Amino acid sequence: AAMLGGMERKALDYGRELMQFVQDSLERYPQRAHDLDLYHAAFYHVLVRFGLWQEIIEEPLLDDDDKFCASNATLHYARGLAFAAIGNINKALEEQAAFEA
Repeated sequence: AAMLGGMERKALDYGRELMQFVQDSLERYPQRAHDLDLYHAAFYHVLVRFGLWQEIIEEPLLDDDDKFCASNATLHYARGLAFAAIGNINKALEEQAAFEA
């Protein structure tokens, strides 16, 4: 709701809290990794919503692509938008290819 309402700071804070909650939950419920991954990916949508291009570019991909396939795919999507927005079309195309892979 904060994201849709344009409340950048609240959306970022809640997004980070959600990411931490997911990390904590993964330790307790590793068998739910694919379900929890979908919530983890939501933070990247917050960054896109507010055009935080440099922050998106600096976000690292998660190590376990099998466990975090939705998060990493969403980050490739967000990075593609970020690179396109700052005019780096070659990098945007690289992220598009990674997203489609």
